[in-house]
Amino acid sequence: MPAHVAKGQSFLPGLGLDISDPINYYYFTLLVVAASVFIIRNIVNSRFGLTIQAIRENQERTAFLGLNPFVIRWIIFIISGFFGSLSGALFAPFKGFISPDVLSLGISGEALYITLIGGMSSFLGPFLGAIIMIFMTNLLSSFTRYWLIVVGCVFVTFVLLIPQGIMGIVIREEGQGGSLAKEIRKWTSLRFKA
Repeated sequence: MPAHVAKGQSFLPGLGLDISDPINYYYFTLLVVAASVFIIRNIVNSRFGLTIQAIRENQERTAFLGLNPFVIRWIIFIISGFFGSLSGALFAPFKGFISPDVLSLGISGEALYITLIGGMSSFLGPFLGAIIMIFMTNLLSSFTRYWLIVVGCVFVTFVLLIPQGIMGIVIREEGQGGSLAKEIRKWTSLRFKA
């Protein structure tokens, strides 16, 4: 069997981009992620996004307004499935091999941990949660082999004491005229203009 057949395709037809080079693959992934964030941000800020938020807050009231929550949730499922499959399509060439381990409960639960730590009430909450989760797991795993216990304790602490997540606290402080949100905006450029 020729080597190029077993290795798979290492370039993107039409673009002429060799994705076997890690630098090219990084910039290609960065471009896809930036485009995805832009599209998702526009969906969240559209009328459809407001409908999604209304269903999240009170499904019965949304149905009384004449909207069909079942259809809207089905559309949300399709959109999330598209972006989930896009992330998987980017992850497979990065790893070079995909095993059934990526479908384990621990990996699937990471999305829940990330969202809870960062906060569900903000577009940037999961981004912040991902940064914290990656930093925390890398730091803790270098110190102890029981790092999963510490991550579990942090998760339980967030569920019990800070259910709105970090961005939820920031949004609450901002609504009360607190300086915490101003300081965070000053030191980070994570805030998008609406």
